[in-house]
Amino acid sequence: PNTRPTKVDLDPSTASTEEVVKEFLPLVRQIALKYARFAPDQAEDLMQMGCLGLLKALKYYDPSREHKASFKSFAVVYIKGEIRHYL
Repeated sequence: PNTRPTKVDLDPSTASTEEVVKEFLPLVRQIALKYARFAPDQAEDLMQMGCLGLLKALKYYDPSREHKASFKSFAVVYIKGEIRHYL
């Protein structure tokens, strides 16, 4: 049996950084490739910047906030922000 948590029950505050990155890498890739349409030669760089955004989101996410967003929603903002800042 696979005991690996799914995106639904993955808690970024308790999961390892490696688990979170592996789980949300497809999201980073999707966002980076959207921006890569405007700069196709920079797709790999955009992926790296998106991963930095994901790591920042993991660092600043506070699941104890009263009106918290889901981690995915929170991470999208940081991922896009890092990519836009790079461009």
